[in-house]
Amino acid sequence: MREFTRRQIIWGVGLSDAQAESVRAMAGRLYSLQLWPAGAMPDLTDAGNLAAPCMVCFTMESCRQFMRLPARQTGFLELTPKVLFLDGHASLETIDEALAYGVSDIVRLPLTKKRFAACLRKASEAAALQRDIQNMAHEVFIEREMLERKNEALSFLVNFLSRISESLDETELLSKAFTCLQSLFPVMTMHAGIFSKDDNGALSADLFVAAPQDSPAYEAWRGQLLEIGEAMSHNGAVNPSTVYLPLSGNAAITARPGDGHILTLPVHIGDNSQLYLMLLTSMERNLSRDQAVALDSALRHMAITVKNVRRYQEVCHFADRDSLTGAYNRRYFDQALNAEIARHERYNEELSLLILDIDYFKRINDTYGHLKGDDVLRAVVSVITATIRKTDYCVRYGGDEFVIL
Repeated sequence: MREFTRRQIIWGVGLSDAQAESVRAMAGRLYSLQLWPAGAMPDLTDAGNLAAPCMVCFTMESCRQFMRLPARQTGFLELTPKVLFLDGHASLETIDEALAYGVSDIVRLPLTKKRFAACLRKASEAAALQRDIQNMAHEVFIEREMLERKNEALSFLVNFLSRISESLDETELLSKAFTCLQSLFPVMTMHAGIFSKDDNGALSADLFVAAPQDSPAYEAWRGQLLEIGEAMSHNGAVNPSTVYLPLSGNAAITARPGDGHILTLPVHIGDNSQLYLMLLTSMERNLSRDQAVALDSALRHMAITVKNVRRYQEVCHFADRDSLTGAYNRRYFDQALNAEIARHERYNEELSLLILDIDYFKRINDTYGHLKGDDVLRAVVSVITATIRKTDYCVRYGGDEFVIL
């Protein structure tokens, strides 16, 4: 924005020495006169670095030359009063031509103090008007920028809430959260950890690392997350399980902690559970107020969503599991069997199904009682689950019969 100095400037273009002296004397000490000789024009190619004048004084020939300049150079002088000095014998055609150029005032020579004072008064009014317009434009620009930032933050929040509410899977939820966060500020990659304490105070951790397991970045980020858990545990012991977090969008999955600035965001998801988002960002400044408010609201909603996902997973776990042994139940087995048969037919792969039971199980119950029989059932399931792979299924089909898929 151009500002008027306390000592305002008058431009004189093509004025004679006598005219320049008259202007300087009549303007007084509050004004300075900047002159260009006849045939020379101000260099307006870099008008932004010029001090804007409060008035421009021309001769007729200089006015013609000035008005031929490109509008992109003279546009900032549109509101500046332009005073044309004409000889007393100037014709009406010359006056009409000057008016067509848009001059503010025409002064017939010789110049008088009263006439020039009237020009200065108009120039001062025009300068005040220009300052007001500039201030108003500046305020509108600031308000527009603030509104744009608020709209961006609101758009992020609406998108974030709708996207993460679509998923009942933690890894998918976190991946969608990462994509949304990238629209708020420059996030290179994201890793997460959910830390939970049981009734005895033992701390378990579900770590979500968005780096290939065979890369140096994997161990670096896993170590960063474990440090958080060790600080939360009363004895520094953490029981971690780590899964790969596939991030959608433009994620730097091989980036290490030292490749940017780490922003760790805690998300409280329950009395005994805490989620930590660990973001690697290239941003060197703090978030704006609107961004911080939007991020805080997003994380509050994320806490509720993660809590609901975990509750849903618990309900599914109990619905799909045998309450005594923890093996899958027959209802879940019927669903899994159909899905596995379809998958193996599609990829033309083999599928193994084992059915087994416990020999003389009735004799165990009759001799030692049903409680000991329950212990035997749990022990058998423990042996099976320790033997098969994580992708296999151990099912209690009924009584002492089991199925391995």
